[in-house]
Amino acid sequence: MQADPVPLDIIFILFCAILVILMQLGFALLEAGLLPAKHTVSIIFKNFADFGASFIAFFFFGYWILKGFDNSLHPFNIIKTSELGNMQNAKDLVDFIYKGVFAATAATICSGAIAGRMKLSNHLIMSSFISGIIYPLSGLMLWGIFDELFKDYAGSVVVHATGGAAALAATLLIGSRPVRERRLPAHNVPLATTGVFLLLIGWYGFNMGSTKLSVGTPEGLNEIALVAINTTLAATVSMMVTIFLSWLNKIPRLTIAINGLLGGLVGITAAPDVAMTWYPFFVGGVCGWLVFSYSKSIIENKFSSEVMDDPVGAVVVHLVCGVAGGSAVGIIKFFEMEPDNARNQIAISVLAPIFVFVSFTIFLFVLHKLVASGRRPRLPRNQNEGLFAMLGILNRLRSEDSEIDRGLDLANHQETAYDIPSPLETPQLFKQRIDALFIQYIQKEKKEPFLKGEISPLIEYARSHFTYKDAAGARNFPDEASIRVKANYPPFNVALESWLGEAFSLVERYFKLYGDVLKINDDLVEDFKYAIDELEGYRFRPKKNRESFFNQKMNEVIKQLWHIRTIANTHNELTQESVGNLTYMSNEISKLKEEIRALKGRNS
Repeated sequence: MQADPVPLDIIFILFCAILVILMQLGFALLEAGLLPAKHTVSIIFKNFADFGASFIAFFFFGYWILKGFDNSLHPFNIIKTSELGNMQNAKDLVDFIYKGVFAATAATICSGAIAGRMKLSNHLIMSSFISGIIYPLSGLMLWGIFDELFKDYAGSVVVHATGGAAALAATLLIGSRPVRERRLPAHNVPLATTGVFLLLIGWYGFNMGSTKLSVGTPEGLNEIALVAINTTLAATVSMMVTIFLSWLNKIPRLTIAINGLLGGLVGITAAPDVAMTWYPFFVGGVCGWLVFSYSKSIIENKFSSEVMDDPVGAVVVHLVCGVAGGSAVGIIKFFEMEPDNARNQIAISVLAPIFVFVSFTIFLFVLHKLVASGRRPRLPRNQNEGLFAMLGILNRLRSEDSEIDRGLDLANHQETAYDIPSPLETPQLFKQRIDALFIQYIQKEKKEPFLKGEISPLIEYARSHFTYKDAAGARNFPDEASIRVKANYPPFNVALESWLGEAFSLVERYFKLYGDVLKINDDLVEDFKYAIDELEGYRFRPKKNRESFFNQKMNEVIKQLWHIRTIANTHNELTQESVGNLTYMSNEISKLKEEIRALKGRNS
């Protein structure tokens, strides 16, 4: 006699739910690796807190909404009526767990898009709303009410496009990070790649566990195997398309390839059970092209990152590829001569994320109003026109720029992920990076004399976008303008703002790693920061004196950085020769410090 297949189904769904939970770690490592190291603890903390807040919100509200507001299927009632031998009740319990980890995934998508700038309390409220309200309503509509009109096997639209639409709204309305922050590179791409492989493993649970057939039957096993193959094919095809296009365009970046893999996974999730050999190749190819096109535009067009600061590419991977995956099912229906069903499929795939975007935008405005409590906005915004004037309008929901500059790890958690320097952070590297800053600063025609040591960098040798006319001249407010107006306007253009931010970050990092070895305290770092702050004060000077004040303070910044470059160079030379020269090196550095003090005294 054949055994009842139901117990095997329950075990299989539980196993798949555990695989999907593994995706939380994958998202955490992916986001942490693609952001600067100073936010690592904050990002991982938020991803794990996401899981807790999302699952609890789904327990109280989400599952009840997803099941059509059926009180008998509220988790309270499922647990209350649970009894041994009741197989249907066991299936309901497992279904709740499985759908609950889906809800956590939808919330985590949004966290990646706004990583590195979100206040923890506001972030958790947003995650709870996505998991407790937005995702369940999306599932109720698309997996319930429109079930006959719309196919979404495991949630390309219901989960991924929903999370991506919420991420798009949050990214645009909360605003981008400071310019210098956006230009910092990913701190650990291998860590991000590890996260992507964990996501790939979890995705098998995501897709295979969504089968409605019993795993104890040949039909069910056949579908699960087909789903696994199509999932793998779409992911790998999408990744290889991004790799090929990256090579073709001479930007063969690993970060583009790993997002290509994820884009293919999102796209195939709408219909991984389709028994058409060409289908995963088609979906993977389209998603790979979409991911590459987006990545290329961000690399080549700086304005793109100013409008939408999405450090992990969550919007293109989850929203765009999710819509593409749902629409691809409509193309299948065209091939099957079902034009009405095809049009319905494509229309719902496009309109559902728009509905989520509008709904989440309203929620953000309400949350922003509650957080505001009558206070002025924390951060000044760019004075754009038209639709762009809305960018960053809800910036009370994000962290202060000073907290972002310092790192959300220290600002919010009083701990850091890394306590030792990287093996590559040698004195020679710091000297080379400071030299690179000066080469970026010097006029092109002065580059060769500078490299030969014939000239030292000064404001008179600076490139045009570092001089007063271009770097600060546009901020020539009338003398009678209020201090608040002057303070809330960006002091420099993007080039100088980025250059100063990179210079200070480099100096701060160098002395943090080697200050004790060199027997130097933090005063050189503080002096350099003070010089930059003094430079920013040009806008508060009388208009007739602003240019001369700017030039004087810019020269002071350059001279201090030049002295620090000399320290790094001396440190490098003596390190190369002998470790026993530290005493001599300390004496030389003390002389340089006295020169900096004298420079500061003269300028005062």
